[in-house]
Parts: sequence; C-alpha cells; structure tokens
Amino acid sequence: QRSGVGTNPTGGLRLVQDDFQVNGQKIQQTSYFRNNLFGDYNWKPVKNTPFVEAASIPFDIIILGDYKGKFELEVRHKPSGEAGQGNYTTSISWGEIGEAIREANLTGSRLELYAPKKKGMPFRIVIS
Repeated sequence: QRSGVGTNPTGGLRLVQDDFQVNGQKIQQTSYFRNNLFGDYNWKPVKNTPFVEAASIPFDIIILGDYKGKFELEVRHKPSGEAGQGNYTTSISWGEIGEAIREANLTGSRLELYAPKKKGMPFRIVIS
C-alpha cells in the first residue's frame, strides 16, 4: 500500500493462498474466499466484461494495537483475474480506512484475518 515514485498502490488487500490450510488441505484461493469464507454474504454483479461481483462485508480493523472501528468493506471477486496462472481473484477494498493504512508505517507488519465467532458478527483484520 506504499505510494511514491515507481509504485502503484492497489487500494486493497489481495487474498492469496500463502500456504493456508483448512482441515490439512491447502485452500484453492480462486474459490475459497468467495465461496467458503465470504459465501454467505449478498454478492451482486458490478461489472459484466470482465465479470466482477462484490459484497459489502463488516470488518473490525485494528492497526498496531489501535482499534480503528467497524467498517463495511467491499470484497470483490473477479474470476478472470486467475488467467490460468493461479493469480488472486478476490480482494478487499480498503475504502475509507485506506488513508489510515497508507499513512501508517506498516512495512514489515503482519496482517491477520479472522472470521467471526458467531454469524452476524464482523470479521476482524489485525495489522501488527
């Protein structure tokens, strides 16, 4: 999310495999986030060519120990982004919290994404 000469910040978080496993099996990143992790949300098409769909999903955001609040973030899924190469297909757009993320010195930080403990509760993003 850094900006400056020669950089092009995406404005979001690309969700990738990173050797993440569920029940001892590596996830299939091109479908796991859309269908399994965020599958219960209301997805709507936002673009037809190429096809992109999005859902508004609640997240609690904590940056370097500071609770920033609850945010409705847009999660986007673009199946064609995979391009036969296993590329990411799902991302979280930072929206209004993006400025705080860009302004924080997060180089070398760790981001953790937690699913809600109960249905209807927000996901949690912790950057430490």
